[in-house]
Amino acid sequence: MFKKIIIGCLLTSMILTSCSKKTADTNSSPRRLTKAELYADLKAFNAAHGVRPECSGFWSCLGKVAAVAGADITGAAAGVVGVSEAAGALGIATGGTGAVVVMAAGGAIAGGGASYAAAKAVYTAVAPNENKYGDLNLDVPLEFHDLSDVGIKHNNAMYNIFFAGQEVTDSYYTGALGVGREYLPVLNNEIYQQRVAAASNLGRDYVSSGFDYAFLTNRAYETGLITDDMRQILYSFMEAYGTGADMENVINHYISAVDQSELTDIERKALIAGFIVASESPYVFYNNVNEK
Repeated sequence: MFKKIIIGCLLTSMILTSCSKKTADTNSSPRRLTKAELYADLKAFNAAHGVRPECSGFWSCLGKVAAVAGADITGAAAGVVGVSEAAGALGIATGGTGAVVVMAAGGAIAGGGASYAAAKAVYTAVAPNENKYGDLNLDVPLEFHDLSDVGIKHNNAMYNIFFAGQEVTDSYYTGALGVGREYLPVLNNEIYQQRVAAASNLGRDYVSSGFDYAFLTNRAYETGLITDDMRQILYSFMEAYGTGADMENVINHYISAVDQSELTDIERKALIAGFIVASESPYVFYNNVNEK
């Protein structure tokens, strides 16, 4: 049958073109989830991961740690969007490894600023007594591989910059955060810097709201830090995240669902960066600093 198709395609250029199209269709990527399908999937997933009646283990007993981490997650996503906006204003391409690395750096700094502003309302210690990292096994799609260490970079930024007072300089960006020098104008751009400041304000407002996830995501949307689709998905994620139920599965499911969705490229990168930060940020605080 396969030979007959090839022979048939060779008869005329029209049929050859048709066969080429069929081959391309066969090798194309799977159909992406529509937004309605994505929301339905996440709603069903959350319904199956309700609040645990008991408190046992690290993730199910996070308490205020999970609340503070909500600021990290939203701030990190806003930081990635801010990097994209600044790059666009400067005419710098946002594709390729270098661009994704600078997005990870931008998410780490913006997320850290939002989290620190919230953490000051909860923790009395001047700084964590050591820099800690998580041990969850995340399944990050190849397309987002260069975002894989955004959570580690976030924890480094929290420990070294926001608690220990290290200055954020070009050398910090190119050193600890691994940003190529050609992307420094993006991180130094006023657009991105305004997003970092807005993320910090968001963290403070979040505290005033009593750590209300709905308030947090709505305010982030209203101030232009995230899109409406991101608002809805981040709120849904934090509903599941706040339960502490099988956190590795929660984060991996959200990464996979967003990856397969028809959201824009930047929305997917920003959300997945936020989810990865969620796997690391609690370790900055849990059993590491003192609650008020």
